[in-house]
Order: sequence, then structure tokens, then C-alpha cells
Amino acid sequence: MDKKQVYCRYCGKLIDEDAPFCTYCGKPQGEVGQGIIGIKRKTIQYMEFLASVILSILGLLCLPFKKLVNIRFSNVQKNKFRRVKRVVLRYFIIIITICAVIGGGIAGYSYYYDEYLPEKYLKEAYNDIINKYNTTNDSTKLDIAIKISRPSYPWEREYPKIEEGRMTVLLRFEDQSTKDGYCGKASDFIIAKAKENNAKAQYFMGMMLLGGENSYWLSDTTRAVYWFNESAKNGYPKAFGEIGTAYEQGIGVNCNPYKAVELFKKGANLNDPKSQYKLGCMYRDGISVECGWHWKTKSTTEYMSDKENVIREYWDSQRATSVYVYREKITDYKTLVPQDINQAKYWWRKASAQGYTDATISLQQVYD
Repeated sequence: MDKKQVYCRYCGKLIDEDAPFCTYCGKPQGEVGQGIIGIKRKTIQYMEFLASVILSILGLLCLPFKKLVNIRFSNVQKNKFRRVKRVVLRYFIIIITICAVIGGGIAGYSYYYDEYLPEKYLKEAYNDIINKYNTTNDSTKLDIAIKISRPSYPWEREYPKIEEGRMTVLLRFEDQSTKDGYCGKASDFIIAKAKENNAKAQYFMGMMLLGGENSYWLSDTTRAVYWFNESAKNGYPKAFGEIGTAYEQGIGVNCNPYKAVELFKKGANLNDPKSQYKLGCMYRDGISVECGWHWKTKSTTEYMSDKENVIREYWDSQRATSVYVYREKITDYKTLVPQDINQAKYWWRKASAQGYTDATISLQQVYD
């Protein structure tokens, strides 16, 4: 029988109900730190333990009375027992009342701070995002749509009081009027702006089509490269770094180091940090490409079994050995980017100044 499926509270994908971690994003499910579920369970455990202790004490107190049931007592003794019974009952009621007040206070505290307030802050943040999305101009709306369309966008930085990952799930599943809620609406808006030749929308279309943590979509590198190209044609700096990487690594297109170097240089001059970092790496390693070949004549005294490239053979009387004169095919290389560590550090510094982490790490490795 299939296990019951529930949505991950962070990425929103279906997982088994009893799974301790999400099989997609890897984040823990169920209790979050000392959340409402954990505190309620502990409260119940404490109350059960306290009730068992009280019942045990009452049982011990009742043992002497059970043994004295059949013994005849005088009226004075009976009055004493009644007074003791009333005192014990009174303290028992007081203890139960105190326990109920403490338990109720703990439960109320945990509900207020772990359930009511987080839900309130989450709803307020959600309404604020939707209100901004629906009432701002197209430029600001595009920025908000890009954030909504990213599964990994850290909303908790803008709204510190909300829990990590909750907003992404809410934006996708709260509004059921369209598929994928406001994530679907935001994606449709980005597509529409990209078709209207908006460079930023075209760039983000490419990022979404790359898949991974930036998108809910399946990966389609060929279409991603197309949109990066369109964005680069419209002069969007970040597009040069992405399309240059595609030509460098052969993602969605054939490898073309000439195009990669050209695009990285254009992007670096437009102040794109990824292009600056990549260009710095090229200066660190030096980039050369094959540009043809030529024959080179060589000689050796070692026996050559491959007679095809042997030009002639003669006897060297001074060394008393045969000498083979042969030709060897030599590949010619053209330098696209010379090896220059100073140029590499120059571009890495520019990228690092914009907060590009990989450039900062590369600089530290060079200076170390």
C-alpha cells in the first residue's frame, strides 16, 4: 500500500508523510527546533508524569485507610480522620489547580509564539508581497516576479520574522486560481516581458531554463542559450557571463573558445562580475587553441618500426650505428589569452569588489 504523501514545508514537492528529510531539498521535516509540535509533546509528557506522581502519592496515602476500614473508632478519632481527609483533599485540589495553570500557560505560550505569531508574520509578509506585485509599475513588478519565481530566494532576509522556506511554499500553493499560484503568475509575466524584448526578463528566462535551484522548470539548455543570446544582444551585462560560459563548456552549443573569450571580455568591460572572474581565470591559465600543423624533420639512432615517416636511413661510422631521419607532425597553437597573473588579479579584484565569492577565493589562493 502506498504511503501517504505530503508537501515539503520548504520546497513544496511531494514526499512521504513520515520522511524525516525532504528527498529533493534535503531539509528536515516535522519538528523545527523547539517548535509548537515539540513543545506540545513535551508538555503532554510532563503532565502525564506529574499525574502519575500524584496518583502514586494518593495511593500511598490511602493504604493506611484501607487497613483501618474494619477497625472500630471512637467519634473523636473519626472527627480527626475527617479533618485529615479534608486537608489532604484541599491540598490535592490546590496542586491540581497549580498544575493545570502551569500546563495551560506553557501550552498557551508555545501556541502564541510558535504557531500564532509565525503564521501572523507569514500572512502579513505574503499580503505585502502580493500587494506590491499587483500595484507597482512594470519595472518593479518584474523584479518582484523574478524573486517569486525563484524557489531558493531568501525571503527571510527581507522579512526577518518569517521562517526559512515557508514563503516559497505559500506563494506557490496559497492561491489556487492558477497552476502554481503566484509562482505561475510571475513566470507568465516574465515570459510576456521577455517576448516584449526586455533584456532583464530574457536573462532570467535563460536562468529558469537552466533548471536547478533557480527554477521550478525542467532544464532546457538550448532554449536557455537562445534567451541569453537575446539578452546579450540587448546589452544586459549578466547575459555575457552566462552565454560565455555556455560557449566555454559546450552547454547547449558547441564549444567555441573564440566566442567565449570575446563574450567574457565584453561582459567584463560592462562590469559583469562573472565575466570578470572568468576572464581572470583565463589570464591565470592562458588559453591557446589549435590553428593547424606542420612537418618537422628529426633524426634518431633508435630503431623505428614505423617506416612510413622515415625519410632516409644511413650508417654513422663514427658512432657505429644506423641513423634514421624522419618527419614528425607538429600541432600549431594560437594564443587567445596570454598567461598573465597580474591581469588575472586585476579582473578578480573588480569581481570581488562586487561581492563575487569565487573571485575572492581565487585572490586569497594567489596571495597565500
